[in-house]
Formats: sequence, C-alpha cells, structure tokens
Amino acid sequence: MLARSGSTSVNDSHSANVSEPDLRRSVIATGLNTELNDEVSVTQAVLRHNIGALQAEMDQFAEAEDTLQAAARLSHAVGYDAGAASAVFTLGWVYERQQNSAQAIASYLNALHLFEWIDDPSRQTRAFNNISLIGNGL
Repeated sequence: MLARSGSTSVNDSHSANVSEPDLRRSVIATGLNTELNDEVSVTQAVLRHNIGALQAEMDQFAEAEDTLQAAARLSHAVGYDAGAASAVFTLGWVYERQQNSAQAIASYLNALHLFEWIDDPSRQTRAFNNISLIGNGL
C-alpha cells in the first residue's frame, strides 16, 4: 500500500483508479522523460557554448559573455560539469581577447577549479598555461 501521512493510498477506494502496473509505467515514463530532458538540456548547453565562441570570434563580446554564462549555468543545472568548466574557460578567452586580464585570470582560475573537480588534468594544464601567459604579460 502506497500512503503518506495526510494522504490517501493508491489502494484506497476513494483514490483515483490507478492500477499498480499503470503507476509503474508512469514512474518509468517520468524517469525516461527526465533523462530525455537532461539530454536536451546538455545539447542546448553545448550549442550555447559554441554560439558564444562564435560571437567572440565576430567581436560580439557582450553577447558572447551572456551566451557563455548561460551555457555554464545550464550545464551546471543539469550536472554537466565538463560543459560548465569548458564554458567558463572559454569565457576567460573572451575576456583575454578584450585585454581584460583580471577577468580572464579570474575566469581561468574558476575553470581550473572545475577541471580539478572533474579530474581533467589536460584541461587543468591549459588553464594553468593561460594564467601564466597572462601573468607574464605575453
């Protein structure tokens, strides 16, 4: 019997006529729908990241910043940590292209921490490298 305090059970004669197999199918469908929504959200995050990079290539820096920040937030919201880290790293590149060293370093440091979190040594090295190049004025 499925019941909570203050609610009726599925087997209660006053409840909606929902059979146990129907309830299981509904729970399974909800799980599949959640997985599909997450896949769509990851795809949207990747697309936003790519659009943000293209905007920066076209010197549309304000738009690129907004788009990449949105990509990072969406990636984080759906647990796509690699996508969030990548978007934050690319945001550092956008700041670097604008010769905003302080913001670029801050963004690369944030990306570095995220790359450490997901255990991606290759990208950690790239973030360190970019920070050191800015720090050396190159």
